[in-house]
Amino acid sequence: MSVDWDKILTKKRFGKEEGEENVYVKDIRRILYSTPFRRMQGKTQVFVLPEIDHIRNRLTHSLEVANICQEITTRFLRKYTGRHPVPPEKHSDFISCAYAASLLHDIGNPPFGHMGEYAIRQYFKNFFDIHRDKIQMSNSRKKDFLIFDGNAQGLRIVTKLAGWRENGGLRLSYSTIAAFIKYPFTSDSEYAQIKNKYGVAQSEIDDFHRIALHCTLSRDNGVINRHPVVYFVEAADDICYITTDLEDAFRMMGYNTEARNILERLSGTTTDKNIIDPAAQVAYLRSKAIDRLIDLVVKEAIDNWSDILDGSFFSLINPTQDCDGLLKDLYDAKEFCKNYIYHDQEKLIKEYKGYNVLSFLLDFFINHIIFGKGNLSERAKYVLPKEYMQTIEKRPNNHYAIMQTIVDYISGMTDNYALKLYESIQ
Repeated sequence: MSVDWDKILTKKRFGKEEGEENVYVKDIRRILYSTPFRRMQGKTQVFVLPEIDHIRNRLTHSLEVANICQEITTRFLRKYTGRHPVPPEKHSDFISCAYAASLLHDIGNPPFGHMGEYAIRQYFKNFFDIHRDKIQMSNSRKKDFLIFDGNAQGLRIVTKLAGWRENGGLRLSYSTIAAFIKYPFTSDSEYAQIKNKYGVAQSEIDDFHRIALHCTLSRDNGVINRHPVVYFVEAADDICYITTDLEDAFRMMGYNTEARNILERLSGTTTDKNIIDPAAQVAYLRSKAIDRLIDLVVKEAIDNWSDILDGSFFSLINPTQDCDGLLKDLYDAKEFCKNYIYHDQEKLIKEYKGYNVLSFLLDFFINHIIFGKGNLSERAKYVLPKEYMQTIEKRPNNHYAIMQTIVDYISGMTDNYALKLYESIQ
């Protein structure tokens, strides 16, 4: 297996082909200072519109994932001594690329967490059923909406919607964008039907192939592999959301003792007796759990590096019911989060409010802009920000482009902005 590190960690930028020194450090700066990144401070991580200010949102989560990923990649590069090592002169680029991609990993998520994704999917399922004879659109393009995914929306943001917009988006390096693409397939692929997720909308296929070509991810059989850095970003996200969701649940759910007990198992230790505050005790356990899980991931990466490079590996963290040791503890933690935290009654009530908000806004804009006639619909168009309306007016008969532009606007909203717009219009 030949590994071209100058291509895997290219210095060339999307939308600006010449190479640059310190390109990944500049990527990090562009991401941190971008509007879509800042908007994540107003988007749900787990708990919708929490009354406790220090509960995590998408922004704080992304910063924490980037920190964990930086540590994973640093330890991996320090310890790995096998075949196809990352050249020493590429170590800094490898770590910075992973950090940048981690910052990006949730940038396309809509308001109200995963309920926001579900609301968009369900709206379009009903919409296409009702208007099947009126909408001119291929089944492949319909699937972009029917299984709407924040991962694919994120690719649109970084390549088209932010920064230079249609002229390269944020103009990040090809490698940072490739390292962000967790699901390297479209919504009409066999993989998407199995996973009910995808990373590339029909409108970004050409961009996706260009990114894959620059980073040598395309294979002779037509398959496009994940970028090797993706595995580290994905593992950092898994570590972060499990441990921090437990920590936030401890605070939000009345100092839940089960959440604390699971963190003790993940950390392999008990609380430092010198720490008195219960929340600080749980923060200590969370920190120890993260450190232990990082070591687990680094070992998996070392043991499976060749498979990671050729794209045949599955995941650095894959706990199942049949596992033992730390992986079994991680499986139990995921089950607890799924059954108790994510299905908490108060949390679900707020999420359904978010569902209704997004359903209403989608219906308002799509019906007035696509089907609307008369003075009311003409006036409704002015509610949509000018730049989005201008985009629609360039392709007035393209239903796919119109609906995608409306979804771009609504999925980019913060929780509070969506709620306030809903209350203003209704």
